[in-house]
Amino acid sequence: MKHLKKLRGLLLMLPLVGGWGACGILPDVLPAETQSGKNTFGCLINGKVFIPSASGFNKGGIGKDYDGGLTVSGTAGDGKTVVFYVPNANATGIYSLNQKRLLAYAIEGGCSYGENTPPIKGKVIISKFERGEDKEQNLRWLIVSGTFEGIILPDVKNCTDTIRITQGRFDVKFQ
Repeated sequence: MKHLKKLRGLLLMLPLVGGWGACGILPDVLPAETQSGKNTFGCLINGKVFIPSASGFNKGGIGKDYDGGLTVSGTAGDGKTVVFYVPNANATGIYSLNQKRLLAYAIEGGCSYGENTPPIKGKVIISKFERGEDKEQNLRWLIVSGTFEGIILPDVKNCTDTIRITQGRFDVKFQ
């Protein structure tokens, strides 16, 4: 137990020793994979960290909608947006992306990917789909969490990059 406490303390000090914390700037890291409705979203886009920001269009740059189909999106301050949609999402499981289940990426005023072309391959894994109710507060909620990934092509001919979205994770709560 003593060793675990020492290790935890060293890990907490590592950013200070490495210089990150010395100037108050931490590197971009993906949010942890949680399942408690923390309203988090993030992924790697061609190997670079993408995290929504508060300057995006919703709380923390995260958009979410559930009407029998699940839509989750993240918008960064520079206008880049990642979104996925899974119709009939009502349980945990693996949802392969195709014509009806999509993954898209857009750059404001620039290229868009996957909006009109299906992903080459991809999937959304819903690892938690939990409804709850608090009768005392007359409150109902739904937590949906999981991971996503995919390879998508540009929708416009003058945009040539292939976008690889990997290590995507989301944890959203609807009330």
